[in-house]
Amino acid sequence: AAVTARATDAGVRLAAYVSPPAGEAAPDADALLDFLRTRLPDHMVPHACLVLDRLPSTSTGKVDRKALPEPRFEADGPAPPRDETDRRIVAVWQEVLGRADFGIRDNFFDLGGHSLLIPQVVLRVNRELGVTLPLRVLFRSQTVRALADEVRAAGTGRPVTETSRSEVDA
Repeated sequence: AAVTARATDAGVRLAAYVSPPAGEAAPDADALLDFLRTRLPDHMVPHACLVLDRLPSTSTGKVDRKALPEPRFEADGPAPPRDETDRRIVAVWQEVLGRADFGIRDNFFDLGGHSLLIPQVVLRVNRELGVTLPLRVLFRSQTVRALADEVRAAGTGRPVTETSRSEVDA
C-alpha cells in the first residue's frame, strides 16, 4: 500500500493505492476506506482508494509515486450528517461559527473556530445531547464526526482515546 497527497481545486487530498499479495483477492476500496474511518483520525483517512494489480516500482524497488495513476475523488461537497447526533452537533457549530457551509469531516479550527469558542461549543453540545464532555475534547476531536463519536462514547461510558481510534486489530 502507498498513500500520496494530491493537489486538487478543493485543496490537498490523500489518495491510497493498494495491491493485494500474489494469489489473494483484491480488497473492496469502499470497504477499506470504511474500515480506515473506524481506526484513524479524520485527517489521516484517504479521500480516494485505488486497487491496483501491483504497485509500480523504481529500479531500486521503491514505489514509483510518479507512475501511480491519478485518482478520481468523490464530489468535494460537504459530507452530510450521518444521524441525529451529527445533525445536532452541526446545528451547534453553525450557530457558534456563524456559517453553514461545512460537513462532518471539516475541522473546527479550519472553519474559523478558536480556543475562545470552545467553551460555547462544548457547553452547548453537553446541554443539547445530555452528556458531560470536558472542554479539551474539541482539541482531540476537531470534526463533527469525531465529536459525535465522543458523544456516543460518553453515552455508553466508554472513553474514546487516540489509541482506541487508531488501534488496528491484530
